[in-house]
Amino acid sequence: MDPHIIELAGTAGTAIVSAMATDGWQQARERVAALWRRFRPDDVEACMQDLDAAYAASRGGAAGTPQNDSSAHATWQGRLLTLLLSDHAAAEEVRQLTHMLHAMNPAPPPHVVQHAEVHDHGRVYQAGRDQYIPER
Repeated sequence: MDPHIIELAGTAGTAIVSAMATDGWQQARERVAALWRRFRPDDVEACMQDLDAAYAASRGGAAGTPQNDSSAHATWQGRLLTLLLSDHAAAEEVRQLTHMLHAMNPAPPPHVVQHAEVHDHGRVYQAGRDQYIPER
């Protein structure tokens, strides 16, 4: 099995689950539905029922728990992997969907922790961004 397909399915599954917590969820849902209508029209209804159930579970207060997130991610990774394996032409549209979903839910800035120890007249210069130190 192509590792790129597995990676794409995992990334897209994560993006779908993450999009459930955004204001653009309805737009994301419609894009997932359009993808299924194009490549798996016989499976659209079941797919949308599963998607709506996962969304309802995420709104029921269980979202964000590792078990719930893992379960939803595994479900959507599996669905997407099945889709990609049945029709390789879907890969580009899954990539586009993933990019759109990531744009809706940008990653938070990284949390930075700095620690330094100085001994014997040493100096430490720390910065979270740019730093200019004029040496004399």
